[in-house]
Amino acid sequence: MKKTTNYQLSQWDAEDRILREDFNQDNKKLDDAIAALRDASPVVKLLDVTTQSSQSKMEISLADIDLSDYRELWIYPKFSASTTESNFIYLTINDLTEYQTNTSATQYGLVVFTTYASSANKITARITLLLGDVLVGYDTSAYINGSKFAADISGLRTVQLAGDKLSKMTFCCMDGVIGSGTRVTILGVRI
Repeated sequence: MKKTTNYQLSQWDAEDRILREDFNQDNKKLDDAIAALRDASPVVKLLDVTTQSSQSKMEISLADIDLSDYRELWIYPKFSASTTESNFIYLTINDLTEYQTNTSATQYGLVVFTTYASSANKITARITLLLGDVLVGYDTSAYINGSKFAADISGLRTVQLAGDKLSKMTFCCMDGVIGSGTRVTILGVRI
């Protein structure tokens, strides 16, 4: 019986006897190789949440995730077409109400998206939360509508909360709703 070059997996010829042990050994080799790739990657998918109804706030619990193993969170919101907004959507952390920019305090969230009329679903964004003794957040976003676009990298904002104490994040829309089908994917970057 022949074997593959990289993982020595079985390659049967017509005259070879096929044994269950060969399949089991091959499956173990594949499982070990996939696990090694997963363990070597610093980026881990932690959550993928989709709203089932329109709401003014989208709360995401992180209470069951041990964040002490991560130095960053990458958050990818994709707002649905049914999202309506006044002029921004913001992200709060653990229901806290005070966030610090480099020059002043603000009651709005750690990250704020500027939106355009009927355009929330055309915003592509990545929020980065740096987890340390305090939480630091910023976002990179782009609004794309045909040949028109606008891009923004927000300034850093901080909140007096250690990264491993983060248990909830909430997307808020003051005068509109976050539409049904809005999806948020959260990746963690390991220490």
